[in-house]
This record gives sequence, C-alpha cells and structure tokens, in this order.
Amino acid sequence: MANRPVAKVAVIVFVAFALTLAFAGTAVAHTQNADSVSCSTVTGSFAQFSAADHPIVWNVAVNGGAFQTVTTKETPAGFVGAGTASADISALTKVFDGRGGTLSVYAQWPGGQSATSTVHLDACGTPPTTPPPTTPPPPTTSGPSPRPPIAVVVSPAPVAFAPAPAAPVAAAPRTTG
Repeated sequence: MANRPVAKVAVIVFVAFALTLAFAGTAVAHTQNADSVSCSTVTGSFAQFSAADHPIVWNVAVNGGAFQTVTTKETPAGFVGAGTASADISALTKVFDGRGGTLSVYAQWPGGQSATSTVHLDACGTPPTTPPPTTPPPPTTSGPSPRPPIAVVVSPAPVAFAPAPAAPVAAAPRTTG
C-alpha cells in the first residue's frame, strides 16, 4: 500500500505534464514568422501548419479602407510544417498613381489569423501621363520643290494724273455782213 500514494502522485504528475505539453503545443502552432509587403506582392512565411490549416488567404486594406480578400498562392501547395503564402496586390496598389499610400495586411487560415501589419509604401502604381504638347507637322508637298518666294518691294511714289483732254469746240465760220 505504500506504493499506491507514490503511483497516484506519478500519474498526477504525468497527466499534468501531458496537459502542459498539449497546451504549449497549441500555443506555438500556426505561427507566421515574417511578412513582407511591396507594391506588387505580400508574402509571409509560416511554420507548424498541418494539412487542415489551409487555405491561407491574405486580406489587404488600402489607405485605411475595408479589407479585401486577395487570391493567395501557397508554396508548397497545402504544405505541412513550414511554407510561404504570397498574393499579387498590384491591382490594389495602382490607385496610388505613383504616389505613396498605406497598406494593412493579415493572413487568415481555418481557425486563426496573423497579426495585422501596416506599412507605408512611398511610390506604387503608374503616375498619370500627360500627353506631350502637340505641334503641327511640317507641310509636305509632292512633286518638285516649290520655288522660293520672290521679294517685292513697294514704295510709295506720287502719282501724277494728266488733265483730261479738252473737248474740241467746233466753231462756225463767222460771216460779216
């Protein structure tokens, strides 16, 4: 009977140890080790994932707006253990029009999600283009080259008008008498 209390204590210690490991294992499972955000991609590395922890999906908010789910690619697909998840976000960042903006991102999977990361990107997208000023094209001619213009000099000069010719007068001969 002296061994029974020791056996009970050993069982209690064993159960406590097993429960500690079970809870500790759950606490460190499903970890996101790092993420990176650029104008075109959000990527994260994940560890301690099982087959049931998929799919991983990125959620992105632009300039404090609502989060949008983005199509995400896992590498390797449906990984067990460690892997990465990436999403193309260039369609969302093009609204920055070559200027900066803020993105908030988090990854989500069945039963959990990562912490939200917020980054400011200095320049994304394409700035609006202004068309260059239009200049009319030079005139084109077909056939022989035109002759150069001839310079004409006009100077004011007095104009003399001749008096109108006198009308002939017919006179009748004079007779005396």
